[in-house]
Amino acid sequence: MKINTELHNNIVGLYGSKGKLWLERLPQIVIEIETALGIKIHAPFENLSFNYVAPCILANGEVVVFKCCVPNKELITEIAALKYFNGNGCAKLINSDANAGWIIMERLFPGKMLSSVENDEKATRVFVEVMQKLHKPIDNNNDEFPTVETWLKGFERLRKKFNGDTGPFPSELIRTAEKISKKLLLSSSKQILLHGDLHHYNILSSNRDNWLAIDPKGVIGEPEYEIGAFMKNPMPDLMFHDDLEKILMRRIDIIAEMTGFDRQRLLSWSLVKAVLTAWWCYEDKSNNINNIKKLLSYAETLKALIEKYMPN
Repeated sequence: MKINTELHNNIVGLYGSKGKLWLERLPQIVIEIETALGIKIHAPFENLSFNYVAPCILANGEVVVFKCCVPNKELITEIAALKYFNGNGCAKLINSDANAGWIIMERLFPGKMLSSVENDEKATRVFVEVMQKLHKPIDNNNDEFPTVETWLKGFERLRKKFNGDTGPFPSELIRTAEKISKKLLLSSSKQILLHGDLHHYNILSSNRDNWLAIDPKGVIGEPEYEIGAFMKNPMPDLMFHDDLEKILMRRIDIIAEMTGFDRQRLLSWSLVKAVLTAWWCYEDKSNNINNIKKLLSYAETLKALIEKYMPN
């Protein structure tokens, strides 16, 4: 079984010796699951990052997607989110075992990523439509889901890592993100279940319902938070546009028009998400310094836009 370098490095960076053992056992794990379920798991998709993902044929001949990873809390949350969305705006969950670290889900056809849509205005409108399919009130039994407030504690871990300072991260940018995130939390609106990582590579074309999401994180927060992952994608292509500011503001205008969301909150959450993601990349030891630099540069662009258009 061939494992690409990115998957190998990410798993080892995240899990250390436990990750190495999982990678060594992965061929046997796949065989054991095939035998137990009577399924056939084919060669994996390209560009694996944190999960082993492959086409799969069920015993009844249905073509699905098999996803396997080191058992972790995020997988438990993903399974819970897939159950909660129940195919509305999202691929359907077919089978899973969180303890063993695998999921079988609906395969979307034709399955083209939203990144394949070259018209950015059209892609933004598709994103909003998928987001609106997903968003619905959360019931009282939601202990399995983290909150955006919990995710934002990443800034506290950053400060702790560097003894109260910001290390290689721009100090003024970190202070801005911390200040904005606290203000946003204090003024948050209704809390719902969010996808948590909704962007161009996690929205696929589908014969079932035009466009649907995959790989939900499952996090509770206000609806406006959801746009952060979309705004910084598709990476890295977006970062090389000479008219980046224009693109970002046009997206904000479209999202605000379609949802009624406040433009300043949208820009603010986008900045916070970008800085937080840069920290997560560092924290997860993904070794992708270029991605971190791009995220921080993008966040600086958002900071400038907030200061330029919405100074208060």
